[in-house]
Amino acid sequence: MRIAQTIASALLFSLAEAATTSATIIESLPTSTRTDAPVIALTFDDGPDPIYTAQKLNILNEYQVPATFFVIGENVQQYPDLVKQVSLAGNVVGNHSWSHPDLTQLSADAITAELARTNTVIQLNTCELMCEPVSYFRPPYGNTNQMVEVQAEELNLQTVLWTIDTLDWQGISSQQIVETVLSDPQNGDIVLMHDWTSETVAALPEIITGLEEKGFEFVTLDTGVPVAEPASLALFAAGLTGLGLVCRQSRTKWCIR
Repeated sequence: MRIAQTIASALLFSLAEAATTSATIIESLPTSTRTDAPVIALTFDDGPDPIYTAQKLNILNEYQVPATFFVIGENVQQYPDLVKQVSLAGNVVGNHSWSHPDLTQLSADAITAELARTNTVIQLNTCELMCEPVSYFRPPYGNTNQMVEVQAEELNLQTVLWTIDTLDWQGISSQQIVETVLSDPQNGDIVLMHDWTSETVAALPEIITGLEEKGFEFVTLDTGVPVAEPASLALFAAGLTGLGLVCRQSRTKWCIR
């Protein structure tokens, strides 16, 4: 009995010590992409979409606002002219995987295939403007882990998540989307929207004018937003990934898996 009690006490102490250590590390991690400059980045996931991508491009062009589009490889293959339009309009095209799986459930080879194949189809269809490597990657669902990050890094992809989640994928109204973005925008925010909803299209003009009235300048990820390191990577490095204790409850989608 004493041996069991001793083991249990030691285990509880180790968990408490690890939790304290992880909390200390969490406090020192970047919680967002904060910068002194009044800049903000609009991002759209899951395109290109045969109906709504062109509508968003028309609005962005009307207001002279750039954005970053994280595209799915299968969609690029199906609608190559749309991703060309996105690039030619001065927007950044990022990698959102080939088929939108939860990459944390795949093997290293399968993750690499998802990302590399998408890089290839993006470059194939955006080289009319410039043949630069794809630089940015957003994992589907925001789910990432050490294996995903290692494979992305080997392809020279920088993981980018977000600081404002509009929740437009939940089928909410355009006004709710607008209110989410305009309620408390901060310098350096990255706004997550999706490329397949009519409500996002309807919300976009008011989002743009509302942010401009608040003094924000719109930038793409390659020109004006310092992208913070995901908290998970620092925790991986600290050897705390096995705890499963940490998920940042903040505006930023940095989560331990």
